[in-house]
Amino acid sequence: MAESQNFEAIVIGAGVMGSSAAYFLSKTLGKNVLLLEQFDRLHRRGSSHGESRMIRMTYVEDFNTSLMFDAYKFWDEIEAEAKTKLFTKTGGLSIGQEDNENIQSVKQNLDKFNIEYEILTPKTVTKKFPAITLPDGYIGIYDAKSGMLNPTKSVSTLQTLALQNGCTFLDNMPVTSIIPKLDDNGTEVFQITTKNGQNFTGKKCIVTSGAWTKKLIGKFDDIRFQLRPIQTTIAYWNVSTPELYSVGNFPIFMYYGDPMIYGCPSLEYPNLIKCAGDEGVACDPDSRDFAPETQGLTGYVNSFIKTFLTGIAEKPTLTESCIYTLSPDRQFIIDTLPSHPNLIIGCGFSGHGFKLGPLVGKILSDLATVGKHPYPHVHQHFSLQRFQ
Repeated sequence: MAESQNFEAIVIGAGVMGSSAAYFLSKTLGKNVLLLEQFDRLHRRGSSHGESRMIRMTYVEDFNTSLMFDAYKFWDEIEAEAKTKLFTKTGGLSIGQEDNENIQSVKQNLDKFNIEYEILTPKTVTKKFPAITLPDGYIGIYDAKSGMLNPTKSVSTLQTLALQNGCTFLDNMPVTSIIPKLDDNGTEVFQITTKNGQNFTGKKCIVTSGAWTKKLIGKFDDIRFQLRPIQTTIAYWNVSTPELYSVGNFPIFMYYGDPMIYGCPSLEYPNLIKCAGDEGVACDPDSRDFAPETQGLTGYVNSFIKTFLTGIAEKPTLTESCIYTLSPDRQFIIDTLPSHPNLIIGCGFSGHGFKLGPLVGKILSDLATVGKHPYPHVHQHFSLQRFQ
């Protein structure tokens, strides 16, 4: 057996959450931080790749809206430190029937936190965004702060900053076991073994391995919840009037219908907008087929497009699959294990976590270094206690 290398903190999984945690840990622990990734750096098999993720204040849940203030702040600080652009401001539009409960919750939360917004009627929506047509009885809630993050560039930036702070980052290192043991002082530490036989010991262990989380830590008695990885399909649609769908003329949007549908302006590919839903089929992350499911997607998304948007092709030009990891209530899981308080997990981000990546990373880092964090809503809504 290879001799174990020792670290103050080991992070398993180098998506946006793990890379953010390693970045914040490296600010205080420097070279005593290890980040492990089972695949190549910046791979496309998880949930942190691509060129666009929405960032917005407009959540249905007030606790998620409350967290977005610091999320924006951290993204600004990371951009400034790295001297690179990760965020594109587009404005955002929440769409739904005027009496829709989710739309009303979005409005209430914006009021609660004194966030500026506009209520747009079908007429004023089309005046502001000529590509969008709302049926009678619908409204749009517009907030100017919303926009898009570049995921692959963001994750790369976080990893680069962590490396500059002394963090060790090893990719192609699939972890096969996490074993608690006592060190010479009687303190619990964690022995991490990888598929290629390398061993690492960490005083603190943070698991941010997405769809692979239950495979890694499912043996621990505290893990009494189910995670459901699903394979969903992302679609890009050709537009006949590109200027109407360009940044500045078209916002990111969230349609609160059944199912929910979201979209982004033409930025990733010329003359193509991103428009898809959160539907998907259960999958095993190690054996998924990566094949986009276009029949259902074309049906419900195309129906939305025909009703709400103008000048878009009937079928998507480009599709690709992605993986979400759903918690039972589609809210995050961020906590320490009661039986092993130095083992910290961040998982179940359910397709809406990327925008909060640096904030989650800071929380995970705080739990590892000082044992607490300043966000009471996180413990209330994201802890393991809700599954007991």
